[in-house]
Amino acid sequence: MLEEMETESADPTTADGIFTLAQADRGEALFKSTCSECHDSADWTETGFRGRWEDQSVYQLWYYVNERMPYDNPWSLSRQETTDVLTYIFKLNELPAGEDELATDDDSIDDYWIAWNPRLP
Repeated sequence: MLEEMETESADPTTADGIFTLAQADRGEALFKSTCSECHDSADWTETGFRGRWEDQSVYQLWYYVNERMPYDNPWSLSRQETTDVLTYIFKLNELPAGEDELATDDDSIDDYWIAWNPRLP
């Protein structure tokens, strides 16, 4: 049981620097050109949004965005565009950037969990 808990706490999260600033900048440009027609950047930092996605896999949020956005043209974003927009959302929530880009394949995206706060030492 203790070993299981230690393994769970070691799962990588969005608070571990899983994207680059360059990737988030691409996501910001796409957000401004595509998403801002319906969404304000503040929509992605509100308590309701954060509470809904806390402790969910990054893939669940990725799939939600990819499947439903933009509203008038769902499934139109490429894997890279969807991933870049997510990293912009992470940046908006003041999550730290890292040295490696968040990969776009399902297995890599599903490896990470959403956590809005840094881990305590």
